[in-house]
Amino acid sequence: MLKTQEIKKPEFLSIEKTNTLKGLFAIFVLIHHIGQNTTFLNGTFFQEVVNSLGYLSVGIFLFLSGYGLFVSYKLKGHEYINNFPKRRLLPFYIQNLILIAIYLIFWEIIGQTLSTRRIVLSFFFGHTVIKYGWYIQATLVLYVLFFIAFKFKPKLLKITTFILGYVVYFGYCLINHFWSVWYISVLCFAMGIIFANINNFKKQYFALLGILFAVSYVFGNFINNDFSIPCKMLSAIAFSIIILEISKRLTFRFNFLNKLSKISFEIYVSQGIFLTLYHSKLIYVKNNFLYIVLVTVSTIFFSIMLNKLFKLILQKNKIKKPKNT
Repeated sequence: MLKTQEIKKPEFLSIEKTNTLKGLFAIFVLIHHIGQNTTFLNGTFFQEVVNSLGYLSVGIFLFLSGYGLFVSYKLKGHEYINNFPKRRLLPFYIQNLILIAIYLIFWEIIGQTLSTRRIVLSFFFGHTVIKYGWYIQATLVLYVLFFIAFKFKPKLLKITTFILGYVVYFGYCLINHFWSVWYISVLCFAMGIIFANINNFKKQYFALLGILFAVSYVFGNFINNDFSIPCKMLSAIAFSIIILEISKRLTFRFNFLNKLSKISFEIYVSQGIFLTLYHSKLIYVKNNFLYIVLVTVSTIFFSIMLNKLFKLILQKNKIKKPKNT
């Protein structure tokens, strides 16, 4: 149950609340991708709503990631940045390598031909054999940007580095005609860092923020126009801020979502296997309801196993598994 709690000066969002949000939006991402692979909602208003859950949920994940990194930096100081490559970048990239191997085996099993370019870029940036793996590559870029920016002590250099980094990222995506999912939600990462610095978000701003979200969401998702992408970007940012500030002011506890948060990353990166498998030549499930059940159960079970595999491989190499982003 939820109940309001008066907080004059909101502190950092607790780990428990962060985990609850991660668990919740991991479910929303799965719902979004299932919606894209079934015909339940075709032609209805709810189809567009489910479609929008994708970029909004990713926005939350990136917002919480930037927020969490800055909180850790603020609490631990420059030592956190010095250890960042070993404790965050390296284990995250190793997980990426494990996933590349798993997906290469999977594509081989179902008879999917992969180009050499796609395989090679999986280790870098721009394409990947991991379904929905753009999120991994984008997150790695943002992690590197965070590390470089916070190696500088002057605040102006940090800000300048972030701005230049985002300009390069957006420029590269646009020049190479990347699908818009690569950049719609990435600004939420920077906003997460900014809002980790804000201790008192005034209540009167909620109305303006709500209007901004409503207008940008409608124009971004329901009205075809030249500004749909910028509107989606604005709605992702506004949505993330609203969720953060509401979460600060509410007391809630959902044990199931907290447990699910431990495999939220694994759910995101493994669902592509089963969304594809049960609509492949190897196994084709026509019934929408059965497809949803099989995808959901298989994804959660596989995610638990994948989480254990990550821990096993990283621990054998004396590397600590990073917390799910």
